[in-house]
Amino acid sequence: MATSQEEAVAAAMRIGFPVVLKTLAEGVHHKTEVGGVKVNLEDIASVADAYDDLSHRLSEKVLVARMVRGDVEMALGAVNDPDFGMAVMISAGGIGVELFDDKFILMAPFSADEVLAHLSGLKIYRLLEGYRGKPRLSIEGFADMAARFSHLVHDLRDVVTSADINPVIVNDSTVCAVDILIIPSAAAN
Repeated sequence: MATSQEEAVAAAMRIGFPVVLKTLAEGVHHKTEVGGVKVNLEDIASVADAYDDLSHRLSEKVLVARMVRGDVEMALGAVNDPDFGMAVMISAGGIGVELFDDKFILMAPFSADEVLAHLSGLKIYRLLEGYRGKPRLSIEGFADMAARFSHLVHDLRDVVTSADINPVIVNDSTVCAVDILIIPSAAAN
C-alpha cells in the first residue's frame, strides 16, 4: 500500500516492473469502472503518472502489485443465500463475467473433482484445454483454487455476505488470484 507518489515508486522498485496500481478509495468496489486500475506500468515515470492520476481523482491510497499476465481469465463468486448457504459461481473472468453466459454454480463446500466434472461444460474450457496449438493450462490448479475458495466462504458464512475473486489468471503452470472483493455481513460489523 502506498499513500504518496514516492511510496508508490519505491514499492514498484521493490516488486520489479511491470506493476499495477489500484485505487483503495473507500466505497469503490469495482475499480475498473471508475478508471481505478492502471496496468502494465513499465518504469518509474509511468508509476508516478499513474499515482498522480489516481490520487487526484479517487484517493491517495493505492495498492502497488506485480503485473500478472495470463492466457485465460476465470472468476469465482460466492453469495450467501439465507436458505441454502454459500452458492459459488465459477465462470469466465474479467469482463467475460458480464459479457458471456458461461458459468455454473455449486453449493459450498465442494471438492476439486466436482469442479473438474463441471468445467468441461463451459465454453471457455476449450481455451483451458489448449486451443489451436496453445499449451494446456493449469485446469487442476484452478479447480483446486475453486474448491479451497468454497471451503473458505463456507467457513466464513456467518460473517460474509458475498465474495468475488476476479480475475483469476490461469497459465500453463500457475493460477493467480489478481483481485478479491469481500462484503461482510451485518453480523460481522
